[in-house]
Amino acid sequence: MQVGYLHGGGPDGDIVSAVAALEAFGCGRVVIDSRARRQAGSGTSFSALLGDMRSGDILVVTTLEHLATAVGPLVLRLEELVARGIRIRTLDGDFDTETPGTAGALKALARIAAHHNGARRPVVGRAEHGPGRPPRLSPEEIGRARELFEAGGRTAAEVARQLGVSRATLYRSLRKLGPTGA
Repeated sequence: MQVGYLHGGGPDGDIVSAVAALEAFGCGRVVIDSRARRQAGSGTSFSALLGDMRSGDILVVTTLEHLATAVGPLVLRLEELVARGIRIRTLDGDFDTETPGTAGALKALARIAAHHNGARRPVVGRAEHGPGRPPRLSPEEIGRARELFEAGGRTAAEVARQLGVSRATLYRSLRKLGPTGA
């Protein structure tokens, strides 16, 4: 079974022409998934559509953006469909999971998504610090800065320069660590 899928709203003219293109492409069924249609009881959600599809079926979309708007969710959705034996095609023929080039593109997309998700993990070798940038100075470096101050004779600018940070970063790091370094 070849099923066409459209997600989102847009002007009704766009939907009408997209449905006509999917039907001309050979889709026996075209599903339009939009919040307004689902709330009115006349639309079908993507998960309901997936429940109806079986291995060997073909899902046709006008563009991949109809499956997801971000790379990570798109890769997950494509991998889920391929694992279930469902072929995915775009109307323009640029994407078809049956072609070797698309299999390579899907692997590349998965690597991009993994890299993107990996970029949000803490820097290796640093303690987990929560959201935001990792600290510029490790607790050991902050302890060293504190020792240099306590030994006397060094200005904040000199200590910061020696550690390769700005004075503001040095003061902020010392303040976060507290007066005793614990």
